[in-house]
Amino acid sequence: MPLFSMERNPDSISVQALAEAFNNGQQEIQLPAFQRDAAWDEDHSELLWDSIFRGFPISSLLFAQADPQTDQTYKRLESSGIARQTNQSGQTQFILIDGQQRSRAVALGLKPWQIGDRARLWVDLGKADGTDKQANRFYICSLRKPWGTRTTDAMQREGLKALQITELAINDETLGKTWPMRATLPVPLAEILQNLVSGSSDWLSLVPASKQQSLVAENIGNLLVQLRKTLEYRIPVYLMENPGMDDLGVIFERLNKQGVPMSEEDRFFSALKMIWPQAHDLVWEIHSDPETGRALSPTKIVHLAVRLAAAEDNSDELSLSAATFKRFVRRQDQPGKANLDIIRSLLEPENGFSSGRIHRGLRLVRQALLFNPTNGIDDPGLPFPLVARLRPHVWHTLAAWAIHHEIIDTPSRLEMLRYACLDHFFTKTNAALHRKGPFEKAFSREAKRFPGKEIYQLFVANDLLSPQLILPDDFRTSVCESPLPQWGKIQNETELVMWAQRVWLQRWFPYYDPTVFAGQDLPYDIDHIIPTAHLDMRGRRYNWPQVFWDYRSAVQQSPGNMRFWPKSLNRADGKNTLQAKHILGPADGPADGNPNLARYGLTCVEDVRKGSVISQEDLSEWELATNQRDVYNWSDPKRILAFRRAVDKRRSTIYQDFFNRLDFKEWLEK
Repeated sequence: MPLFSMERNPDSISVQALAEAFNNGQQEIQLPAFQRDAAWDEDHSELLWDSIFRGFPISSLLFAQADPQTDQTYKRLESSGIARQTNQSGQTQFILIDGQQRSRAVALGLKPWQIGDRARLWVDLGKADGTDKQANRFYICSLRKPWGTRTTDAMQREGLKALQITELAINDETLGKTWPMRATLPVPLAEILQNLVSGSSDWLSLVPASKQQSLVAENIGNLLVQLRKTLEYRIPVYLMENPGMDDLGVIFERLNKQGVPMSEEDRFFSALKMIWPQAHDLVWEIHSDPETGRALSPTKIVHLAVRLAAAEDNSDELSLSAATFKRFVRRQDQPGKANLDIIRSLLEPENGFSSGRIHRGLRLVRQALLFNPTNGIDDPGLPFPLVARLRPHVWHTLAAWAIHHEIIDTPSRLEMLRYACLDHFFTKTNAALHRKGPFEKAFSREAKRFPGKEIYQLFVANDLLSPQLILPDDFRTSVCESPLPQWGKIQNETELVMWAQRVWLQRWFPYYDPTVFAGQDLPYDIDHIIPTAHLDMRGRRYNWPQVFWDYRSAVQQSPGNMRFWPKSLNRADGKNTLQAKHILGPADGPADGNPNLARYGLTCVEDVRKGSVISQEDLSEWELATNQRDVYNWSDPKRILAFRRAVDKRRSTIYQDFFNRLDFKEWLEK
């Protein structure tokens, strides 16, 4: 039976039929190769289902008939958000031109969860609290947000407690364990609709055990009837007969202006896929490979390929646009010029290799950047969260060198780390030379060693550093001897503390991947060593000495007062003193205030100090700064002065270790 009428006049398709067409694996409906991948976030999909539930219009879908006589490459549309290329055009009846994001959301909602699925839609059958007449009953749990959107830390702890675990492992089975914590009485939508269609009235068994005592909506009967009707909800469609692929591209371009806007990079990638559909899967294989770190988005990977191709012609492309694409197409018949054939050669696997040059190069870059515990605690590599925060042009530059080298030796690795840190901690410009110059030097095949020092000299000569790279003694002088507390002496200085804690972060979170999680799902907090509550005057101006008011904010928020700390430990610490946090006390004293401390390998006070990067020499300053007898009393000016000395010494110690471990002195030598 056809999905809808083959006439040109508008028709419609039911939610159930649309979802089945995508979920049954028959590939009746596919995407043209030029379509981008998922652009909607969880909120968009939740609101779409709320509109379907309420019977609101969700606009129409635009389909085109597929021509079975043409050897056209399409993409499978999958609710996961990643559409894979397929050449099975014989099974394809229709091409979806407009409505991909809505169709993905519909398909997700009616797909029963299976191991490996990356998202799951839930509906709340609980009693509404009456505070929001527009409250949404639909919630998506995804691998990025396994407890649903906008969940608080307290909600996540409640979920972990219900599962009787202290930390949630993210894997193929995760979404079979979690549920949306903001929902009162959550049930998975696809499963309850299956029950309703089969005539079963059993839905309570679908509710997570910890939620089964929640209040059921007063009108539960009407609610279930309304849910059942969502399957019959019809979406208007418009069907085109046998349009050419060029026409489809023009239509898609015009329609896109009405939806989620495409970036210039998206447009370039779409145009590339129109003439070379295989580019889609090759790029996504790179992006999806955990060994490349997923640090570059698909369009940034394409941009890297374009820059490398341009470098073969002694040029560069600092941005992607329609004009860039036209230049590459025009050069297609000009040997030696940057063109699409060179991009193909960079992305496609070569003889004897299972992956292309860019894929292999990015793997090498990731290996070079990451802290490697097998080298011991002195390894200067970066913790994964810091690697994930490096800017795309840094990855481009490092990859430009790595694609010409199958092995990265120790001197080159050190130079690559220095360059990455130089860009992250000592520059804030986005000038063209800041991106172009390092890439040009790194691409040179004559460079046997990564040209980190040459890039540094380029930055110095063109005044691209802010601030300057300085010796540890000069850093200590500028920080500790300034009339007033100063921080921000280097860019992103708090993340230098992260580097200093790299050994411990690796031990605590060996499987944490910051490229998968959303920002709210970090396993750690940025903790104030001396809690902000101890300096919070609650709007009152006590008769403390003027030096307290002069120093308070700068010292309290100083990177020297920050540490990256496991979330469960930090929340338990609360407003604790440094003694209660096990920072002060006998070195071999037990760290027994929180049962989770031992789970993180923190069994004694010395462990906590090392994990917090607090040196033995500075303990007297921290002890005076904490004032255990009365943590809220700052009447003695010696206390705030000790607090400043403690944080400034810690910053200086961290900078010195950073400078020495990466041997930056080699760069400063004439």
